[in-house]
Amino acid sequence: MASISGPEFRQLTYKKIRTVKHLIKIKEWSLAAYIMGYVLECALKAASCKALHLKEYPPIKSKGDEGWGFKTHEFEQLLIVSGLIDLFGSLGISAPYSNWSAFTSSFPGNWTSMRYSETDKFDENSVKKLSQNLYDDPNSIIETIKRNRRW
Repeated sequence: MASISGPEFRQLTYKKIRTVKHLIKIKEWSLAAYIMGYVLECALKAASCKALHLKEYPPIKSKGDEGWGFKTHEFEQLLIVSGLIDLFGSLGISAPYSNWSAFTSSFPGNWTSMRYSETDKFDENSVKKLSQNLYDDPNSIIETIKRNRRW
């Protein structure tokens, strides 16, 4: 796994949002939902770089020990590492917390396992709601991170 910088993760977040919008346009619901998980992961890793003053994620400690403890795809663990729990934790701001909760509850456990199974769980309505939770609402996860200058 190559290390990339916080600004690069932020750019990747926006690039993948453009991909999601295209997938929604062509009605690829499951793939759009999967890429939205990737969008959130990138945003959280960008925020982690800023919160922890890291030049790159994962940080390289020594040869053979690259970023131990940082190699995760789990939203809750990344939320803690990113320092955004004050915004999206249960004691966070109401609307952003609601968006976080609604989004992440659609991706229980290890969200990356979605790539190994076809799922009919996601349809047009659920994917459009996820896009509102993630980036298309003034209190969405991405807009909240951006507004609070946390990445």
